[in-house]
Amino acid sequence: MNLQNIRGLRGADNMPGIAVEIFAAPKEWFETIQRPAADDVVIAQSHVFKPGRSFLSIYNSLKSGEFKSEPKGGIDGRYQEQMVEVFVPGIRPEVMRVARILQNVECIVMVRENNGKVLQLGSAEYPAYISFSSTTGKAGSDDVAGYNMKAESFGIATLFYTGALPVLADGAIANGVGSVVMPLIGLNTGKVFKASLSLGNAGITIGSFAPQDGDTEADLAQGLADAIVAAGIPGVTGATASGNTLNVNVVGTSFNGWNLNVLATDSAFTGEASLTIGNSGAEGDTISVALSFGGFVVPLGSVTRPAGALSTSGLASLVAAACDPNPFSLDVVADSSTVKFTVADANDPTLDGAFLVVNVTGGITDTSNLTQRTF
Repeated sequence: MNLQNIRGLRGADNMPGIAVEIFAAPKEWFETIQRPAADDVVIAQSHVFKPGRSFLSIYNSLKSGEFKSEPKGGIDGRYQEQMVEVFVPGIRPEVMRVARILQNVECIVMVRENNGKVLQLGSAEYPAYISFSSTTGKAGSDDVAGYNMKAESFGIATLFYTGALPVLADGAIANGVGSVVMPLIGLNTGKVFKASLSLGNAGITIGSFAPQDGDTEADLAQGLADAIVAAGIPGVTGATASGNTLNVNVVGTSFNGWNLNVLATDSAFTGEASLTIGNSGAEGDTISVALSFGGFVVPLGSVTRPAGALSTSGLASLVAAACDPNPFSLDVVADSSTVKFTVADANDPTLDGAFLVVNVTGGITDTSNLTQRTF
């Protein structure tokens, strides 16, 4: 821990209050919830969400929100109880839908001070809990109809967060089209933004863009649209930008019910996966390898198992040869009984969220050597 003497502010900004946007997500939406270093209070690494998941952005009326932390416990047993309260104007179904998702689950909540620092309520061990109350106000008064949202947590200390704040963009796919408004670049300076299609825990990254200094949300929308067109993902037929809104076209109604998301991330896609072939199938069986993108599958190659004795490494070599070349220009190499697939450009996120799968047709009797790995 880097301890320093506590000095005065020496002219530094100290504006009270919190920003007009807070962020919340159920704990179960995270793949990894990061922790501060030992005995520290700053979480420097970005939390990792499950595919298609991210924070929900919740509007907070100007001057209405407040974060508090108070000491609790007796002597030699002190800890901190944290609470944030915000006011969301308007009695609206979209607010109640979010309330139903958050009100009875363990959550992580992020609050940005007006000075720019982000405070975290909840942790992997001590999550936050959220409640909503509402009022219509009284006719003829200065009351405002809306919801009071309260998030509460406790822990050893208030946590500061310096990682990415990916936000779930509005964008359900309907009749072959999805549209989303870009998240704020200023909250995610230096991050790579990824556009993806998601359904439940299935997700497909369809393009990515890294804004430069001075870029606006409109530049982000255009950059993602260009990246999506260039990637040429099967099923995605086009993308355009209208101001700070990204529009994506997909094939017919095949993606109805999916969501178009734009998230900020500082995790580069490594683009590597291995598939264990083992002693799969019998003479005359077809062994097929494909990439699964949730709603559809793209074949990489297939081979018919020949007659006679064949070692596992020999079978893996046949499968590797059948998958090279392939539609995604993956480098394919056989290594003993496994086949290794690697993206030619390690920084290319196109296949993020895809699954590498193998299938044997013709009467499989032993599935113990068939495995599935996530890219």
